[in-house]
Amino acid sequence: MIYLDHNATTHLDEDVLAFLREIEGEPQNASSIHSYGERAKRALDSARVSVLDTLGCDKKLYNVAFTSSGTEANNIVINSWISNDYSILTPATEHKSILESVKRSQKYEIINVHSNGTLDFSNLEKSIIELKRRNNKVAISVMYANNETGVIHPLKEIYALSQKHECILHTDISQALGKMHLSFHEIKSDYITFSGHKIGAMTGTGCLLFKNHVPIEKMMYGGEQEYGIRPSTQNSVGIATIEIALRNTSQKIQQMDTTIRILRDKIEKELLEYSISSDTNKLFFIGNEVERIPNTSCIGIKGVDANTQAIILDMMKCAVGIGAACSSGITEASHVLLAMGYSSEEASNAIRISLGRKNTDDEIEAFLNAWKNMYSKVTKK
Repeated sequence: MIYLDHNATTHLDEDVLAFLREIEGEPQNASSIHSYGERAKRALDSARVSVLDTLGCDKKLYNVAFTSSGTEANNIVINSWISNDYSILTPATEHKSILESVKRSQKYEIINVHSNGTLDFSNLEKSIIELKRRNNKVAISVMYANNETGVIHPLKEIYALSQKHECILHTDISQALGKMHLSFHEIKSDYITFSGHKIGAMTGTGCLLFKNHVPIEKMMYGGEQEYGIRPSTQNSVGIATIEIALRNTSQKIQQMDTTIRILRDKIEKELLEYSISSDTNKLFFIGNEVERIPNTSCIGIKGVDANTQAIILDMMKCAVGIGAACSSGITEASHVLLAMGYSSEEASNAIRISLGRKNTDDEIEAFLNAWKNMYSKVTKK
């Protein structure tokens, strides 16, 4: 099976697998005072330092709390803002863990994006100015890279805007981490969140970084673990795998920026050439004219449901992602593509190809052949 859905989740890092085999069955409770507990606590402390070092965060400014997922971390941030009466601004292309959370607030605004998926800066600043004019406290949540299209938001400029107008800023880096160079030494977002399983750590792990003195609210009660935000026995094994997966991040990014980018570009070039040469040129690309993370391509076939494309490719031993699917299995129009101005039909016709570090040139050749066969079948007159 050729796996091309790495933005959904990726393989466990090989060093993570080795670690899991090594510690199998060992008791893990960082709150215990005996040797096992002390060892688990040291692992947690080490993981916090590794996260800060990898992201270039000032250890005096940031706290690191571990969660069960990126979604949970995002919810903690938004709920903290709602509890502290902030007006919330976020783009229409954000992950649903943000969009659905902000709808609990009475004071939020969804910011438009351009047709290429980039943020409408003028709209964002106008909204900030208007809210500030009413003496509102303003918080902004923007993901670094979009999970469906791979489009990168210019975080440096967004951070500068937040500083100019004295807003607080949250950045979800789940899709950017390990795929592009990140440094929060200059771009000091007030909150940073990510998901462990996107980078080769275990599922059921996530991370929330937050600055000192920013609003942060407990999600549960009953203990003081994770700064009291998330009281329960920490998943010390899962958290340790985050630290392990973050090792050699620079080398992993280098591979993404060279080998994987070349393979992604090869896919797009060959698919476009094949579509143009066919009797029915129905292929379209989403977000490919702006900066994207190097592993992601969002493509559609006009008039052909994404679910149909994914199922046929799966039968041909190729696993790809689709923008959004509800629990019934019926494909929904991607809210990301709808926000970019695509029609409901077009937004239901797109699949996501997201490569990982283990994908090879031979696999891409096999995928290209499978896609061409699929395209011929679904566009046959």
